[in-house]
Amino acid sequence: MSETEYNLLLQNDVNSKGHIQWFYFQVTNTTAHLKVKFNILNFAKTDSLFNFGMKVLVYSETENREQGTGWFRAGDDILYFANGIRRDETMKSYYSLTFTYTFQHSSDTVYFAYCFPYTYYDLMQDLSAIENDPGRSMFVTRKLLCYTLGGNRCEYLTVTSPAHPDVIKHRKGIVISARVHPGETVGSWMMKGIIDFITGPNSEAETLRNNYIFKIIPMLNPDGVINGNYRCSLAGVDLNRRWSRPSKTLHPEITATKKLVKQFSRERQIDLVCDLHGHSRKKNIFMYGCNITSQPETTRILPYILSKISPLFAFKDCRFAMQKSKESTMRITIFKETNIKNVFTLEASFCGMDFGPYAGIHFTTSLLQDMGKHLCLSLLVYSNLQVGPAPEPHPGPLSESTGFKHLSKSQLEQELRLKPELLLTEDTDSDSGSDSEPSEDNLDSDSIKELIPFTAKSKEKKTSKRRTASLRASPPRMRAPRLPKTCPNCGEQFTTAAHECPPPPPKPKFKARPMPRPLSKTVGLNTYYNASGKKVHDQATQTNLTSLKPPSSKQQQQRETRSLPSTSPSPHKKQPSLTTHIQDATLPSAFSKYPGVRTKTGLSNDTHRGFDKSRKIISISNTRSLGFKMPDNILKKL
Repeated sequence: MSETEYNLLLQNDVNSKGHIQWFYFQVTNTTAHLKVKFNILNFAKTDSLFNFGMKVLVYSETENREQGTGWFRAGDDILYFANGIRRDETMKSYYSLTFTYTFQHSSDTVYFAYCFPYTYYDLMQDLSAIENDPGRSMFVTRKLLCYTLGGNRCEYLTVTSPAHPDVIKHRKGIVISARVHPGETVGSWMMKGIIDFITGPNSEAETLRNNYIFKIIPMLNPDGVINGNYRCSLAGVDLNRRWSRPSKTLHPEITATKKLVKQFSRERQIDLVCDLHGHSRKKNIFMYGCNITSQPETTRILPYILSKISPLFAFKDCRFAMQKSKESTMRITIFKETNIKNVFTLEASFCGMDFGPYAGIHFTTSLLQDMGKHLCLSLLVYSNLQVGPAPEPHPGPLSESTGFKHLSKSQLEQELRLKPELLLTEDTDSDSGSDSEPSEDNLDSDSIKELIPFTAKSKEKKTSKRRTASLRASPPRMRAPRLPKTCPNCGEQFTTAAHECPPPPPKPKFKARPMPRPLSKTVGLNTYYNASGKKVHDQATQTNLTSLKPPSSKQQQQRETRSLPSTSPSPHKKQPSLTTHIQDATLPSAFSKYPGVRTKTGLSNDTHRGFDKSRKIISISNTRSLGFKMPDNILKKL
């Protein structure tokens, strides 16, 4: 509009129609002592903490270089109001934020932000610093949880003391996540305080590492953080509304985190699941939890312990209602689908405190980090853990809370039961902030399908009416051609019922005789001589079929009158062994006296004394080399 007044428009979240809250811009080529008015014209929320004392965050490069101021709160004449500009699809009005700022230096670069920035690059730097620190890296394991829709890494940390697997399996579990809503940067600063504390050298952190396994997801929505979104992912949806039925394609971060929590809960007892958020309409830091009607103090004891430890936490602002419209959030989904009692969202105001020693003071990054440390200390009281004798001193507000050792979980539970007003469940638990109602700024499903055509298909059970309608709407089916039948008698194919088989072929007058089988078949390689001097094969393995013919009368007479030759072999000529073939005869008992009698298996009497008498064919071999004469009475019997 002029050199001293500028109108600004904020960009919608990617693939959405709104969610306009977060801003972060810079001004260059400034003039010293020049007062400039900035008008941001397209906010969507009807109210803001800017109307309750909240100021804009400012960062001056010159002042930070000269004085080391960093980010600080500034701005005058701050107003938040409806500007009368109508939104496109509704009759609702946009809202404007107006503030003035006086520049202190010329040629300076000044940044303005809704809250303390914490980028994806900052997270990578912090995680790399932990890995490069030999004192802290021994407790931390860094792994990939999944890749996001934009191809970025979503990582998680496992923090615990190294020990034997039998010791580790008895430790309980803690799950903490942050930045599911990318514009709620206060969650990252509380997460930084948690990580720095549980990986530090103090005795309280060592006690926690010895008794717990921490699963930490520092940034659940890297795509939204990188693209400057306030609430949505690249799919244009609020990821905290997709816990009941997440899509592996559109919501890979929620799918992987839900699987991690469920698997972790099956392995061990989980004492806490906490998601860190920011709140745009309330002050203080508080929790949203769930409710067990029969034992309401069960889900309230941990926030109550935290209120006794931390001067930054307000138990009076905590709510434990489970509204039906919130069933798809992490808080209610994990509570219903697992056996975990302590499932919370820890909400930190973008502004500051309205009670206690920090009333009227904006939250700083150090105070937000202290809140993360206080959350860890509350676990010591909740689990009745004893800390070592020499705890390390803590600077700042944490030193004021070192008196937590006198707290007792049983006494605080009794105190809760005696105060019924602390156990009430109100329905108006989250009218705004990270747990608010679904926004009309989300795109409808058809628009999302046009932007991302590979959305997951939902399986829908067809009813009878839908099935009938789908059959009527489907095109008529083409009938397949009929195949010809085959006659079982003649084998011919036919297509009509009138089929006559052809006359059978004439039978042959003479039937062909099969070729006769050979009478003998010689197999084997070794050759021996029988009693008549003919060559035969080894009777112990395979037999010449011709040798099984009954001998003639002349051969039988010669066999009976033949006597055995001398037992002294000739030194010049190799003597053949004597082999006697017997057909249709059984083994006489007299054979058991002589060694060298073999069956067809080739075993001698020395090793095969249980000879089967039912065998019809036996052989007597090597009798000449054994040095004895076969008695004539035995030969006559054979």
